[in-house]
Amino acid sequence: MENTGVRVETAQGRRILKETGALVDDAGNIVRFPQRLIEEALKSVSRDFILGARRPGADLKMNGGDCTLCLDGCGYHKNDNDNPMGVDRSRTTS
Repeated sequence: MENTGVRVETAQGRRILKETGALVDDAGNIVRFPQRLIEEALKSVSRDFILGARRPGADLKMNGGDCTLCLDGCGYHKNDNDNPMGVDRSRTTS
């Protein structure tokens, strides 16, 4: 993020990021994020969060000890620990 950066097409987006400490190249629309900025941002977010379900009562608390978020490029998938058979519930019913 510090060396390569990302392209941000909007002037407003680049302005906001610059105000927070990002390094902005307006000529190429590239924004770079110094390591300290990334570290500060990571410290400010909660490790626990809830995936809100469409169906009442089916929300899923992530990183609360029962499950872990794994970003590996696959679609969302979960096992229901409340189900004694451990049967996978389709992601369309969550």
